[in-house]
Amino acid sequence: MAMQRADQELMKDEVLKLQLREAKARRRAKKRQPGRTKEQTAVRHKHSFLAATYVDAGDHKDGERTTFATDRAFEHMGLRSMSDGARRVIRGMPRWAEVLRSEIKTPAGHPLRLHVG
Repeated sequence: MAMQRADQELMKDEVLKLQLREAKARRRAKKRQPGRTKEQTAVRHKHSFLAATYVDAGDHKDGERTTFATDRAFEHMGLRSMSDGARRVIRGMPRWAEVLRSEIKTPAGHPLRLHVG
């Protein structure tokens, strides 16, 4: 009898785990717009943070902290390890806005790299 009870508890735990996993998958699917794949949603998010960074590059003020979108753009371009001060300097350069504009127009999966020089 104790063995049967243990088996029932084990099966109950497995069923609950599977139900939780299915519920999480449904929640993720609801976040996507109808007819959108994960890749399309990721491209849309990338485009939105790059667009926000482009706007930030145009109207930033010296000494102002970098925004979350700007930090994401630096990470996307492989410049994650830069200090906040270096990011502020680069954010103020006209070349930064040009790179962002090019990156926004670049097809998905082909990230550009910032070459300052």
